[in-house]
Amino acid sequence: SVPINPSQARSHVLPNGSAFLIGGGSVGRAVSVQLSPAGAVQPGQFGYQPIGADSVFADQILDATSTALVIRYETSAGSTAEIGTAKITSTGELIWATPRFSRYARLLADGDVLSIQGSSLQRLRSADGSVRWTRNLFELHPDAVDVVARLADGSGAAVVALDVTSVRPPQYPAPLLYAFNTETGATLWQTQREAIGQRAATIASTTLGTDTVFVFLEFGSTTDAVVERRDSNGALLWQTRLQDVQYSDCPCALAVGADRIALTTSGEGARTIAALGLNGDLLWRLEYSAGVPSQILAASNGAILVADQVAGVNGIRRYRADGAI
Repeated sequence: SVPINPSQARSHVLPNGSAFLIGGGSVGRAVSVQLSPAGAVQPGQFGYQPIGADSVFADQILDATSTALVIRYETSAGSTAEIGTAKITSTGELIWATPRFSRYARLLADGDVLSIQGSSLQRLRSADGSVRWTRNLFELHPDAVDVVARLADGSGAAVVALDVTSVRPPQYPAPLLYAFNTETGATLWQTQREAIGQRAATIASTTLGTDTVFVFLEFGSTTDAVVERRDSNGALLWQTRLQDVQYSDCPCALAVGADRIALTTSGEGARTIAALGLNGDLLWRLEYSAGVPSQILAASNGAILVADQVAGVNGIRRYRADGAI
């Protein structure tokens, strides 16, 4: 067996009902496990090969016909750190690996990969990970000295939120929002979030049909999470503010279900979890103590499943449609 770090593990339910988990091992090895729909462990998963990694992050699953995942990994050997991106099948077989680290990645229907690598958005070929096209995101702001880009989860156009550090005032302009054609990389639409006079950062985004849901943090006297839904041209449909959320540079978990949007933000040992209707109405919100960053799933019946660590114990909690556990 290969012990894994729970905070680095990622799990998914595959289209055929089986489950897949991949994680970074505490002994510098990656491990994956697949369970059948009945819970039986499937053979052939990798442990020590093909990737040795301290940290592994699984991104998105492809369709049922050719299920695969893109993972981002980091490992250290002495003083040397190796980072990269790999594509593997759900049975643990390596398709390709590249030393280019993907901050965010998304699988397309044909198996190609959309990837945010440094300050560029790239489309990588399914067969070997070579670059089909690339967009330099620095070019989107003439005064940028640093850019942090986030690729929205989901399907459709490549929707990117860009947080810029500028050499000219304001130092932190309002986030730029772009949509790119996945075939060519051409710009489909662009807009900029309204300036608010204080710093804002994008912490999560996902598609909802042809729309996109963004979560922004606004840093003022309190740290507020602002959820926005924008249409297929980037126009704002609605905005909902969650005041004074728990946050300390930890990932935000965001999921969209049949009738609601669920999100969590994480602070030092604390968590904010909230459910919104698809029209932006706040349905419920809770604060509680928790450990590692959570994973979240919005079920079709209005329930929300959260996997995280409470009182030092890893577990799963199910919230009913009214927020009761």
